Amino acid sequence: MTTLRAGAAQIEVNPPAVGTVLAMRAERSTGIAESLFARALVLDDGTARVVLVTNDYCGFDIPFHARLAKAISAATDIPVSHIMINSSHNHSAPLIGSWAPPNDGPQPWHDELIEKFARVARQAADDLRPARLRFRREATQIGMNRRLMHEGQMVMAPNPHGNHLPWIDVLSVAEPDGKRIAVLFSHAAHPVVVQSASTLIGGDYPGYTIKRLEAMARAGGSRSMFMFAQGAGGDINAFPLAGGIQAADTVARDLSYAVARAIKTPGGVLDGVPLRVGTREVALPLQEPPPRAVIEARIAATRDERRQVWLRGLLAMQDKGQDQRTMAFPMTAFALGDDFCLLGLPHETFSYYTLFAERVSPFESNMVLGYTNGVNGYVATRRDYLLSAAGGYEASRLGSAMNYTTRLAPKPESQALIEAGIRDLYAQVLSKKKEE
Repeated sequence: MTTLRAGAAQIEVNPPAVGTVLAMRAERSTGIAESLFARALVLDDGTARVVLVTNDYCGFDIPFHARLAKAISAATDIPVSHIMINSSHNHSAPLIGSWAPPNDGPQPWHDELIEKFARVARQAADDLRPARLRFRREATQIGMNRRLMHEGQMVMAPNPHGNHLPWIDVLSVAEPDGKRIAVLFSHAAHPVVVQSASTLIGGDYPGYTIKRLEAMARAGGSRSMFMFAQGAGGDINAFPLAGGIQAADTVARDLSYAVARAIKTPGGVLDGVPLRVGTREVALPLQEPPPRAVIEARIAATRDERRQVWLRGLLAMQDKGQDQRTMAFPMTAFALGDDFCLLGLPHETFSYYTLFAERVSPFESNMVLGYTNGVNGYVATRRDYLLSAAGGYEASRLGSAMNYTTRLAPKPESQALIEAGIRDLYAQVLSKKKEE
């Protein structure tokens, strides 16, 4: 019988309080409302060891993620393939990576951040204790699909009929005597409740939810580490948009109640089951860039520095062959027997892919994450990409993709590649059952 052990740790990872460029806007921070954290959960069954590191940042591109994972691996001896790094995609924190202006380039504090991620993972790995895990899914909803077709154009507005994921997944990790080690919870919705309403750094609704849960635990005479992982909700916004800090705390109240309900409700115990790991990466083909003459004309016609950087990036893509115009889509799965699978998807992946992964999963329970192991843009569906210029901010050829070094949105056939990759990943994890 497998003996599972777990360890958890957390660390503050604040950027400079004043002058840090906040995600997806040209504004710089004026202070800190609430500290940002990185939190690590290590699981070990005596044969395999994995770590999930969650954090309150907007995201890290794939090259920066590679630096984080390498440092974590060096500090813990956990293979890079056994590491997941999930960002909450909080818009009251920086984006870090090779994004276009107005985001800053490499900063001295980025190296400190890498060291802290490695340190917190090492602290968790050094504090392994016998553990029992329990999974529970609880109904709740704090947001809505944000893509609405209006007069032939996809716009960003609440769509009650669009895909959404109205639940929260909760994985409780405790010692055999019931003493909690950590509680991992996940929901899919952009943390944009504060957004442009404040220039203070903070955790938006995920951070305030954890703060409330910690207060509940203290009131009950116990202590526990709570950690939030963002789901695959690239097309879902938490509401109200830009409502401010108080609004984020109100949203957090509702989410914290759902987590508390899940913790208190008896659920399936994951005990004595082997830990299995799988990885799968697919290359998503990118759409064709506009003709060179069109790009050069646009560069000549604009004085906007940010737009010039974007357009020059398009010229660079024009010079690449189609086999080089791709975006990596790395996926990782941590499974506990046949009972539970934690699936990490990268980028701002649409909620459709969670629904697909749930539908084809061979596991009894699933927790599907987005924004994991690299964020280089949105990943929409075939139907969205076929809308072409009418596909809106997330899916049109020259929409949000211009913010990232890829500069171009994926092609419609990317959906089939991802679906096949998810199926292959599940099969890979199940195949390890025969090796035990």
